Amino acid sequence: KLEEFGDIDPEKIDIYFAIMELEAWFLGMYKVFEKIDSRLTVDYINNKLGFDLSEIDPQVEFLKPSNNVDRIFRLVRSRYRKQKSDTERIVSNVESSDFCDATNNGRCQSFCVFYDNLSNLL
Repeated sequence: KLEEFGDIDPEKIDIYFAIMELEAWFLGMYKVFEKIDSRLTVDYINNKLGFDLSEIDPQVEFLKPSNNVDRIFRLVRSRYRKQKSDTERIVSNVESSDFCDATNNGRCQSFCVFYDNLSNLL
């Protein structure tokens, strides 16, 4: 309930959407996969799955980004099933440098807008 937050200025409320899926943002933070499992380098993923996460815009490239996150985890005999624990496993490995990866070269525009506005609050 909004009453719990006291006086809220509606002009300061922004709504953000992860275009297609939140997983597109994770794919934009491509180095996080190597932190989860050292075998999941950009080159290894590219060699096995045929896409270079350091070059493509996952928000544009993939219709269902979660399927590609799962494909990446399957390379190391793991799974991604869009469950809370799966998301926490990824997020717990995200560092500030990963935000730069997701915003470089104009990729992941929905994340760029979200990150810029969040940064302006700090």
